[in-house]
Amino acid sequence: MNIQKLIIGGLMSLALVAGFSFAPKAMAEGAVVTQAAVDAEIVRRIYLGQTRQLIAANLPEGSDARNAFENNFVGRSPDQMKAHWSRLIFTGRAVELRVLESDEEVLEFVRGNANTVGYISDASKAGGLTVIATF
Repeated sequence: MNIQKLIIGGLMSLALVAGFSFAPKAMAEGAVVTQAAVDAEIVRRIYLGQTRQLIAANLPEGSDARNAFENNFVGRSPDQMKAHWSRLIFTGRAVELRVLESDEEVLEFVRGNANTVGYISDASKAGGLTVIATF
């Protein structure tokens, strides 16, 4: 009986330690940045292809920042976004958003064009731009 308790206690301790060692690493808070005076709902609608008020920049498919942005800010999974945009482009209701390779390229693009919006993986890099929302 005591050996069973000892084994069960040891296994539970091992499971607890293993759970902490595989916990996800903390990621910097991402940010939606622009120079324009818009709110988060308009930006969400831009990334859903529902309005063309600003020119939007995307990060590459599969990047951590893009996945977090689509899931947490837009409210759709990357697969849902891909299917949604495929329909919009196929039917001619939208053109594909510009894809930039890094936060630095997004920042340069948004700083150089007043009517643009983009998102970056680290809100602390946004210096000089308006942060509409974080994700």
